Amino acid sequence: MAKSVAIIVAGALWAASVTGGFALAARYDATAGRASSAKSRWPADAPLALDPARPTLLLFAHPRCPCTAATIESLNRLLAHCAGRASVTVLFYDDPALGKGWAHSSLWDAAAAIDGVTVRADPLGATARLFGAWTSGQAFLFAPDGALRCEGGLTPARGHPDEGGAMRDWLLDGHGPARAPVFGCSLFSSGSGAP
Repeated sequence: MAKSVAIIVAGALWAASVTGGFALAARYDATAGRASSAKSRWPADAPLALDPARPTLLLFAHPRCPCTAATIESLNRLLAHCAGRASVTVLFYDDPALGKGWAHSSLWDAAAAIDGVTVRADPLGATARLFGAWTSGQAFLFAPDGALRCEGGLTPARGHPDEGGAMRDWLLDGHGPARAPVFGCSLFSSGSGAP
């Protein structure tokens, strides 16, 4: 009898731990990163040029954030539907103190492989701070006149690729939500692993 009770208790504890683990994973997937502090216009002192003929899409990324792989895949899917509709630059956080080429990760290579995308290093996240990006995967879409049209993430949850969400709506239809949550790690971490 005591052995049966112990087996039932052990089974219940195992089921509770599995259920709890799934709940924690689902919560983590659905927890957005820090929202941007974006301005409504392209910063006058930005070290990048605003495209005067089509929208400019900026994506800020951490080269070691595992969540950003889904963002890069979402960018690839977005541009498959919206090729040529925007000037696209991906800026990877870089910490020069960690050595030359630290920002050149597999995520950099994946972004650089997307047709029409320019990839640049962002030393110590200076440009990200100027634009108000705090989370890896934060994207900003500016109109040719410099007005911010949309800002946020390209994925519906951490590690789940999509087709660009709100950015896709803007590029295809010229309107959509002004904000979308961004799912990623902190942009300003220099560790050798995930931030």
